[in-house]
Amino acid sequence: MPEDVQVLGDDSLLAFLAIPDDLGVLERFAGLVEGAPVERLIIVSPYWDKALDAIADIRAALNPERITVLLDAQRHDFPREAEHAADLEIIDISEWEGSRFTHAKLLIAMTAGHDHVLSGSANCTPPALGRKGFAGTNSEACVYRRLPAGISIETLELLEFLDLPATPASELPVVEHREPISFTPLAGRRAGSFEVDHGLLIWTPPDVPRWTGGSIELIDSSGDPVIRVEAERLIARSHKRIVPLDDPLLAKVHFARVVEGEISSTVVPVVHRALMRNRRREPASGRVARSAAAFLEGSGAEFFLLEAFEYLYRADTAEADAAPEIGPAHGPRPRKETLAEPGRKLSYEEFMAERAVRPARGAKGENALAGTHCDNVRVLLNRLSGGGEAADDRTRQVDDDDWMDLGDESGDSESLNPRISKPDPGSRIEVDQKPPAADRKAFERAVDNYVEGLTNDERSLSPADVVKLRLLLMVILWNAYCAAFPGGLQCSVDDKGWPRLVLRVIAAFFCGRNPPIRRLILASDLQEMPIDFLECWATVIWALDAIARMLPVTSGTRDFLSRLPKLKAQIVAQLGLTQADLAGDVMTKWVAGLSREMGQRLGIEGRQSGRYP
Repeated sequence: MPEDVQVLGDDSLLAFLAIPDDLGVLERFAGLVEGAPVERLIIVSPYWDKALDAIADIRAALNPERITVLLDAQRHDFPREAEHAADLEIIDISEWEGSRFTHAKLLIAMTAGHDHVLSGSANCTPPALGRKGFAGTNSEACVYRRLPAGISIETLELLEFLDLPATPASELPVVEHREPISFTPLAGRRAGSFEVDHGLLIWTPPDVPRWTGGSIELIDSSGDPVIRVEAERLIARSHKRIVPLDDPLLAKVHFARVVEGEISSTVVPVVHRALMRNRRREPASGRVARSAAAFLEGSGAEFFLLEAFEYLYRADTAEADAAPEIGPAHGPRPRKETLAEPGRKLSYEEFMAERAVRPARGAKGENALAGTHCDNVRVLLNRLSGGGEAADDRTRQVDDDDWMDLGDESGDSESLNPRISKPDPGSRIEVDQKPPAADRKAFERAVDNYVEGLTNDERSLSPADVVKLRLLLMVILWNAYCAAFPGGLQCSVDDKGWPRLVLRVIAAFFCGRNPPIRRLILASDLQEMPIDFLECWATVIWALDAIARMLPVTSGTRDFLSRLPKLKAQIVAQLGLTQADLAGDVMTKWVAGLSREMGQRLGIEGRQSGRYP
């Protein structure tokens, strides 16, 4: 079996066949069929070579007993006079989605034991499929699947068409094509490209024409202008033009055009980066899917979730591009620009320095974990912290898909769009069986490993490391008093007490000669502190307050308690948080939620501490 073929969990096979390559798509497809007798070959293609040489190549490579062509006869121009046309069983599928041009490209080689399916971009032509000794000249991308016999035509609902009577090639209708559209006049009216990200409109102008004034019209899905931006507001950043937009109508924008005097550019799509990030994650499977389900369906910060997190973390690391390493930043000078160039990476200190000189926006920051597996961790933590924002965000993402629906698809939209279909009750992912409850030693080892990993590793930190900090704190606090073992984690200042464990975790991230927070990197185009960061900082501050409220003032704890105010002030300074941040809606909401949920669990209600307000 070729090395690039993957065996899936149901024992079916999967392979990616593309051109450019040393061998053509057809030659590799035939190799995967492995000489098994092909009882029937089904072909769907909108375009064909004039002599049907590709059909002859397929016949030579697979030697099928029967070739069936599923043809959109009313719209596909088929070479009915070609020599090989008379030998084909041609079935007219014009009635399938009758309002649409059938653009599918498909080969199904049916053998006694399997269906060998090739789908993708390749039309039924030699430049696309290649032939023996010829790799083809097109750039193509195709997917091969080997499935149990009969599954493919049943899944693709082809049975009803295969039962239709065949149409002789000589009786196929003549398809009249319109004159091709000339793109030459349009070249002088190009608009460039537009993106929206973190409240910024980012325009990359074309080389030709050179737009010098006018305005940009942002348009909804119906073609109606919703926002107009005058060119004089645009700020030059390298070859791009950038302008901040807080307009709530921005979510309705689908397209854009440039208007200069009486001249209007062509209309081009607007890319919403945040929506794309939310959907960039690869589908989870196996242990990653079960780990994600443990957070999505969990009801407590159980110890075994620390191991589940590592599977999600590694999956995100494997999918993400390698982040650039950064050195420690010691008091960087504030930049004069108020809008950073998109695409750069900043250390946390650099980000806060640039944030300080930006115009006050007052908006809630983006979720830096959006589109990652680790975002599932935030769902559980927010639930346990008295909020459900992450889950609400996911609901809004489904609604946000409306911006992609242009109303040009026929058929039942609910069945065609899996994101808005009702969930299948039988599709629930089983969570791994919970391991036995952890003992106190397990918590000590977990904290030791965390501290050692942060202090001995010089890699850059990502938003996933921020949610890992929050998860570990929540796991310790959640288990301080629980039924897992008598008395939970004791409230003492020795190494086995939860206050000491919490303090070690926090100090590992924020303290030391070169604290790891200096290795935290963010995207420069984030205009506000990410919401998931603020949630973590609120958890850190609340945990310090909880220690002060819970520890009794004794001769053994007095020195420990006296150090907490200084540590809290140091961390607030390290984070660069202003009084407005601390008193803002996000921080106060999460501190209040933690007090209500975790505070009640710890028994903080009614406790007062004169040592640490």
